[in-house]
Amino acid sequence: MKKIIFFISLYLCCTLSAFSEETVIKLAIGEYPPFTSEKELHGKLLEEVVSAAFGLEGIRVEYAYFPWARSIALTENGEYDGTFPWLKTADRMEIFHLHQDSLIQDEGVYFHLKTTTFDWSTLEDLKKYRVGVTLGYANVEIYEKAGIKAEAVPREELNFKKIAGNRIDVYQTSKTVGYYMMHSQKVSSHIL
Repeated sequence: MKKIIFFISLYLCCTLSAFSEETVIKLAIGEYPPFTSEKELHGKLLEEVVSAAFGLEGIRVEYAYFPWARSIALTENGEYDGTFPWLKTADRMEIFHLHQDSLIQDEGVYFHLKTTTFDWSTLEDLKKYRVGVTLGYANVEIYEKAGIKAEAVPREELNFKKIAGNRIDVYQTSKTVGYYMMHSQKVSSHIL
C-alpha cells in the first residue's frame, strides 16, 4: 500500500509541476520612452500594458532591449517571439502579424532648434535640411526613396543630442516620445 501511495504522490507531483510550468514569451524591443525603455523607470507604459494582457492568459513576458533594426532582425530570424511598437508598413506586414488596432495613437512631428527656421510641405522641401533618422524606423526608407540624405543613428535619443549640438536640423518622431526625450535630456529649452 505504501508503494501505491508513493507512486500516486509521485505521479501527482509530476503532473502538477507540468501544469504549473510558466509560459514565457520573449520580446525584442528598444528605447522608446515613455512607451518602452530599459533605462527609464517611468518609460514603460506599453510594456506594462503588454505584460498585463499576456498575464491575463498566464503568460509571463521577458523583454530584451536592442537597437530597433536589430529587434526586427532578431524577431524575424526566430530568436525572439515578437517585437513592438511599430508603425504598420507594407514591408512589415509581409514579415510579421500586425494587429489591425494600434496600441497607441500619436502624431509624428518634426523637432528642431528654436533658432532654426523650418518650413516644409512636401518631402522635396526637406532636402535643404540636415535630417536625422533612427535605424529601423519607417522614415529611413521613405527618405531614401525621396532622395533625402539623412544621417542615421541606432538610438533615438542621439538625434536629440545632435539637434542640441546643431549637427542636424530636423528629426521626426512621435510627439509624445519627442517631448519625453527633450525633457529627460534637459534640452527642451532649445528645441521646438
